[in-house]
Amino acid sequence: MHMLARLHPSVSVARLVGEVKGASSHLVTHDLGVAFFRWQSGYGAFTISTEDVPAVERYVLNQKQHHAFGALEPTFEPVDWS
Repeated sequence: MHMLARLHPSVSVARLVGEVKGASSHLVTHDLGVAFFRWQSGYGAFTISTEDVPAVERYVLNQKQHHAFGALEPTFEPVDWS
């Protein structure tokens, strides 16, 4: 999952990720009835300039296509084949 967010300085990335993972896990398991859903343990976070927001927004909105065609952006999604 990719997400573009603007955070207030008082909100940590860890808090945002924890709340997103918690709320979405509850939704998937309780409301959608998926039995064995679990997030991976880690996450990545990047800071970007205001000028880069439109390009990153396009990337996030089109992530399903990127994954379907293997057209991943190495900066955002490095492939580790080890």
